[in-house]
Amino acid sequence: MFRAVVFACLAGLSAEPALAGQRATSESLVDCAALLTIPARAYPDRAAAQPGGGLSAVAEAFLDGAEGCAAAEGHAAPDAHIAALFQRKAALWDGRGMGFTVTEDFRDWMVYCRDLAGRLDIPLGR
Repeated sequence: MFRAVVFACLAGLSAEPALAGQRATSESLVDCAALLTIPARAYPDRAAAQPGGGLSAVAEAFLDGAEGCAAAEGHAAPDAHIAALFQRKAALWDGRGMGFTVTEDFRDWMVYCRDLAGRLDIPLGR
């Protein structure tokens, strides 16, 4: 999977401007991870009770992909870069509240994240 992610990152697969602006693929992957874990941060007790990690496990797959992309994008310490970026993105998305998860904007992001995962061979689970 790492090789496919690096190839896709170097090939210029970036976020669609209408959804995510012109940004690095690693940043879009971090946005997807942060969006998927809004409920886990809002309700940590419920998240801990999910067998297999639920959406948190899928978010980890996005973060793994983001680290591979960050390395391909030239970040010297991709793991630290992605960890710090995730903290900022989580705070940003959490600021919109749980109600954001039922908006058209959130739905558009989920469609985008699913498509991005498909292009980068990031497993979404089933």
